[in-house]
Amino acid sequence: NAFDGNTFCLQKILHMASDTINPNETCDKSTLQSCLHNVLEENSHGYKEILSRMTNKQKSVLVAIAIDGKAIKVTSGAFLRKHNLESASMVQTALRYLLEAEWVTVREQTYFVSDAFFSMWLRQL
Repeated sequence: NAFDGNTFCLQKILHMASDTINPNETCDKSTLQSCLHNVLEENSHGYKEILSRMTNKQKSVLVAIAIDGKAIKVTSGAFLRKHNLESASMVQTALRYLLEAEWVTVREQTYFVSDAFFSMWLRQL
């Protein structure tokens, strides 16, 4: 469930896996994990560039959302404490930028990093 229904990411990994294995081999979990690792490595430079254009507070909120996967009540005391965030108003300000820049998406009061690969990469920080 790593891609949570994101067919683009799933297709990208499966396509890469099919290019990696020999025709008479089977695609196993380690092959898929290796392909995922390669995708994250390939995108790493771009992800670092994205983060370099954000304030520390924006990065902190983005990483917190990535860690939760699907974050709810992002201005609650529990969320702030869990992720060592400064204040609810700081989260709101950072979220405004992250939503406008489309790095974060909100659906039914649930926040998540728009790019599933970026989210996985952020969780590795």
